[in-house]
Formats: sequence, C-alpha cells, structure tokens
Amino acid sequence: MSFLRNLAQRISGKESEKPGHPDHPDHPDHPDHPEHPGHPDHPKKEKKEKKPKKEKKPKKEKKEKKPGEEGEPGEEEGEPEGEEGEPGEGRKETLTGIRSAFIVTEENVIDLYVHVENDAYSNVIYDIEVFPRVQTPPWKSVEGREAPKDWRFEKVDKGVKFYTKTAPLLTCQRTKFKFRVQAEEISDRIRLHATDIDHNNLGIIVSTRW
Repeated sequence: MSFLRNLAQRISGKESEKPGHPDHPDHPDHPDHPEHPGHPDHPKKEKKEKKPKKEKKPKKEKKEKKPGEEGEPGEEEGEPEGEEGEPGEGRKETLTGIRSAFIVTEENVIDLYVHVENDAYSNVIYDIEVFPRVQTPPWKSVEGREAPKDWRFEKVDKGVKFYTKTAPLLTCQRTKFKFRVQAEEISDRIRLHATDIDHNNLGIIVSTRW
C-alpha cells in the first residue's frame, strides 16, 4: 500500500510541474502568477467614470396668438386685393368724417350720395372708384351711368371711376353718383375708393343702404 501511495505522490508531483497544471507557478490560476486576481501585481480594472447626465432643456411654451394677430380669428378684414390696375391692393383704412348712402332702383341701378363733413377731406377727393371685387359678396361688374357736375366717368376693367380735374368734393356738399351693378346680391354696404389729385388712394368710403 505504501508503495502505491508513494507512486501516486510522485505522479501528482510530476503533474504539478507541467505548465498547464493549476498548481504550476506559470498557470494563471496559481496564487503566485501575476495574472491571478489575488496577486499584488495583478492589474486592476479601472472603473469607468459615469458621464454626467445631460440636463433636459425646458420645453418652449407655445405663445397663444391674440385676436387680431395673423391667421387668427378676430383679424380685422382688410380690403381684398384689387385686380391689376385697381387701387384695392393691401389694406385701406376707412375714412371717417365722410357720410355716404345709396338707393337701389330698377335693374340694379344705384344712386349713391357722398357728403364730406370733415374739413380735412374738403377739396382733396378728385376720384371716386367702385370695384366689384372689393364688395361683399363680390359683384360681377359695374357700369357708370351718370356723373356729378364737372365730373366724368370711365370704365376701369370691371369697375368704374368717377373723376374730376376742377371740382373736388367739398364740405356741406351732397354729391350724387349713378351706376349699374351686375351681381347676384347687393349687400347693405358698398365700398368706394377715394383718391386725390395725384391718384393716391386716401382710403375707403363705406356707403350704407337707405
């Protein structure tokens, strides 16, 4: 028995001398091997530094559009853009201090009266222009029928222009303009363009139905 025990010890010792045996000093699992986790020379893994978390940017609050801003309900309606050659391009202010009223007679012939009350517009208005596209709802066309004394009228595209070179509108003067409208409907308001001697658009005169 002792012989077999000694033989086993010898074989075990020889096995441990092999480089691949766990008890061999060159084996990575041997405590004396530099790559063994318990060895003082074993390189320790550096802990990765955690990257700081990115701060979330605060969400931008949507600004509420106030009534009257572009694209929102409550926007004041400007005058529709006129056709080429018409002064209806862009927005025009409604002139105050000028009264106007109209009567619709047979065959959509309109008698329209203009009365200047504000001295700022006296002796200033040389043209009164009526265009179908600026009406609500739009008309098909306008034809001049009768101009005031010292005034004339002419066709301008589908509208009409009443004009004078010597007799601009004066305060306390009731002036009548007559024209015929082709339209499916004539509302209770008619928009007129008033211009000066140089044909600069002064603004809109709103005439109301009698």
